[in-house]
Amino acid sequence: MKKFFIFVFCFSLLMVGQSALARTKSDALNYIPQLNPTPKYFMTAAGFIDSALQGKVRLVWIAYYRAFNNIDQCKEVLNPVDAVSVPKEKKYFFSVPITKKEVYEYRIPLDKFQHGFCDWRIYKIDYFLENLENKEDEPLLSEVFFDEGAKIEDGMIISDTIFCNRENCVFEKKDNLANIMPISSKKNYLYSVAVEYYGGK
Repeated sequence: MKKFFIFVFCFSLLMVGQSALARTKSDALNYIPQLNPTPKYFMTAAGFIDSALQGKVRLVWIAYYRAFNNIDQCKEVLNPVDAVSVPKEKKYFFSVPITKKEVYEYRIPLDKFQHGFCDWRIYKIDYFLENLENKEDEPLLSEVFFDEGAKIEDGMIISDTIFCNRENCVFEKKDNLANIMPISSKKNYLYSVAVEYYGGK
């Protein structure tokens, strides 16, 4: 009988421990971004890069998703000594290959993640263009910020044109509207960036 009670006691401790571990794992999963199986809203990043610029420039798009719930579990500690923390963030990079085809297109989901406990949302999308032949030429940067409540019409088109040669890359035309004010994360957009070669070798 004594052995039976010892067995029941040990078994109960094991069950309690496993239950606590399962709850801990479940709680941890609550704060990890969960993929949205059916995204509805996209930023289509598209355009072309002149094939003459192959090996001379690099164009990279970056999508940033951020936890907007201001609780500790949704933050990343940068400096524990000074208690410095920032919202957790996920980044996705889209490096544009330069081929003879010249045209590129990426559909970046704005609602990539379910909101969850941490309220995961798209924060911004940007791109940078780097001149690989002249490291002193500052990379060109453009960025778009998002806000669920922004009043922007669906299907808005943003368009930039960049000219490059061996010495530098410059904006020939830049759509500043999207860079000044946030746009809605519950709409669909096209952001077109054309990179053209001009002059010299």
